[in-house]
Amino acid sequence: DIAEIQVEWDAATKDIPAEALRFFNRVADTYDGEAMAEVEQVDEKSQSYSCGGCFMRVPSEIVNVLTGKDEIVCCSNCTRILYLKESE
Repeated sequence: DIAEIQVEWDAATKDIPAEALRFFNRVADTYDGEAMAEVEQVDEKSQSYSCGGCFMRVPSEIVNVLTGKDEIVCCSNCTRILYLKESE
């Protein structure tokens, strides 16, 4: 039911700053709801990474930012919001 989904969305987004939420929605509209992309490790030995959305290279400096700061970091190619998979 759409009303239930809206209630869940409102609860999930209540603590997200309005500007960040607008940015997320804009990227989601561009990519059919897929606003985020996981940073994938291409080669462990060379420490090379790529965007899981467009598969373009992600510099290791960006990966370092993702591990240390609580800020939105986007792929320079597709603009999806990048994230690192949580350690299991």
